[in-house]
Amino acid sequence: MIGRVPWWTVIVVGVLAVCWVVPVLGIVLTSIRPPADVALGWWRLDNIRFTLDARQRVWVAYPLAESFFYTAMLAALATLGTMLLTPAAAYAFHFLKFRSRRLLLIIIINAFVLPQQVVVIPLFTLWRDMKLIDNPRPCSFPMSG
Repeated sequence: MIGRVPWWTVIVVGVLAVCWVVPVLGIVLTSIRPPADVALGWWRLDNIRFTLDARQRVWVAYPLAESFFYTAMLAALATLGTMLLTPAAAYAFHFLKFRSRRLLLIIIINAFVLPQQVVVIPLFTLWRDMKLIDNPRPCSFPMSG
């Protein structure tokens, strides 16, 4: 874009930023203040005390360390799987000549467009039949593309 930005663009972006920042600020302040202080609203500043009790209770009550580990493991596996499989598929579609190559490419590209709500039931049945329920392995399949 060459030249100055229109004045209304700055106002619209500013209003959108405020609409996004205020609820996030409320969530953060609510999470670090005692429940009695935020009972009448997080925006009240007459009695300010900060505590991390809520975060400590959540950390103790739920297996967050294990969840963080599984999240990092799945992200690493999905990245590695994508980096290994994508060049091989691109090579196959570019250099290898086989029947229905174009049709297969269109089907694969259209599969990326499908919303997850459409494929959740067929994927569940597939994973159930392959005995992949109750472990983190199937979570890495959709991320590997």
